[in-house]
Amino acid sequence: MDGYLRSVHSVYINIYKMVMELCLQTLVQGKRVTQRELFYKLLCASSEYFTSRLLVNQTIQDIVALLKCSRFSLGIMASGLLDGFGCRSNEPAFQTMDDIKLA
Repeated sequence: MDGYLRSVHSVYINIYKMVMELCLQTLVQGKRVTQRELFYKLLCASSEYFTSRLLVNQTIQDIVALLKCSRFSLGIMASGLLDGFGCRSNEPAFQTMDDIKLA
């Protein structure tokens, strides 16, 4: 049982690490990403870890709570097309991250 728990913990640590690395890469490049884009980037890089968007969303919530920050400060925005008022946003902060790759 001890080996099993160690394996489970290792998986969760890897999931948190991958999400945080992608957020860092996004911020370094001065871009923003939606949670959906983040999920698909992670799915392409490591499909064995990321089986659902719910897992990614919960991981983001955990990281936000742990770091006591906002999703936006991690480079994550709610939507790529519309701002909070239903208007298209032309701000550079709302660029997508199509060219970002996991290390």
